[in-house]
Amino acid sequence: MVKEVTTEIGRNLDEAKKHLGQMKKDFGSNKDAVAGIESLENQLTAAFSDHKLLCSCCENESFDKIAAMKCCDDLANKLDKILTQHDELMHKLSPRVSAAPTKAK
Repeated sequence: MVKEVTTEIGRNLDEAKKHLGQMKKDFGSNKDAVAGIESLENQLTAAFSDHKLLCSCCENESFDKIAAMKCCDDLANKLDKILTQHDELMHKLSPRVSAAPTKAK
């Protein structure tokens, strides 16, 4: 079960990276938006590192639940910060989102 959860977290981190890349393309002409997105990308890089540590911690033969919990807490704290900052950025960009170019389907 732990492996499934950590794998899913990894998938979510990959999707977040793609999302930020798309945002960077969509708002590339907005220096403030790009700066905010790059800040999120830097934090996401740190979250990827924490995720890697979590995976390593959970794969140890002698599973240390206290160490695993610390890894989980560290990653959760980083993700909470990223989500808060992302929400703030989206709020700032919201008037511009409706003006952002949309792709025809």
